[in-house]
Amino acid sequence: DISAMIFTVFEDKNYTSLFPLNLNRASFELRCGAFTNLERIENLLSPDDTVQLVVRDELVPLVQERFPNIAINPDLLSQGIWLNGAGLWTGKILKNLTSGKSYTKNGIVIAMYNNDAIPLSDFHPYLDKANLVSTEIDIQFMENIWDGIFFQSDIINSDAEYFIDYNRGNVHPSVAIDNGDNIFLSEFVEVRAGSVLDARSGPIIIEDYSLVDIGSLVQGPIYIGPNCIINPGSKLRGNVTLGPMCKIGGEVEDVIFHGYSNKQHDGFLGHSYIGEWVNLGANTNNSDLKNNYGSIRLQIEDEIIETGEEFLGTMI
Repeated sequence: DISAMIFTVFEDKNYTSLFPLNLNRASFELRCGAFTNLERIENLLSPDDTVQLVVRDELVPLVQERFPNIAINPDLLSQGIWLNGAGLWTGKILKNLTSGKSYTKNGIVIAMYNNDAIPLSDFHPYLDKANLVSTEIDIQFMENIWDGIFFQSDIINSDAEYFIDYNRGNVHPSVAIDNGDNIFLSEFVEVRAGSVLDARSGPIIIEDYSLVDIGSLVQGPIYIGPNCIINPGSKLRGNVTLGPMCKIGGEVEDVIFHGYSNKQHDGFLGHSYIGEWVNLGANTNNSDLKNNYGSIRLQIEDEIIETGEEFLGTMI
């Protein structure tokens, strides 16, 4: 192993396919499961490794504010491993990257193990050239805004390994627990009377200072970040990611809340990706299925996109 590696995490030229979720954040800041794509990469690095970031120009001030200790768009990109920030990286995939090679998925450059330093101004032409001689790689990759919704079942299952020591929590004696070995609660979590924690279909991970209020149903796979409130009588029906400080009520399934957003009241939300600082008011509902069970189309700017998905809800 090379002792200290520099990892360059970059946004590729296809970033518009992730609008509006990445209008004010880079692809590597998108959340799926317990981590954002960048946090997922940082979890795999050794203490000596460093990260630098490449983003479109208009994002530099914002990203610099969020990551004050990381070099962003340096004039010279170091040699080392370059990773596409839209990928959901695992240790196994990283270990298989070979020096001097580039890797693609569906014609998009996903990684390069680069032996040269490259000026920032040559970055995108260099990637285009690498695309011509590359190896196809098998990785979960956010090519479309809805991809994370469908990845989260697998991802939350694998994220559980980071929470093995979460086995405490203040759980009321009346709470019904199914498959308790698959439930990971921080010691600062409270689960109130009459709730059901059902981890038969996947793990339940709940972080610090979150509260599951009276009579709620929580089915895995689900990740509930820190400082969340699950309102009384909520039904969280699996494949759900809640970033920090969300307040959730009603019925929710197959949804990612990026963080700092609320859906406090009754009403159904499914197969949706909700950004930050969004408030869905009382009795907000969405449908995630067409009446004719057909494939769902999305319009992004002037383009109509065939998603190929039978279930898809709302992207905010």
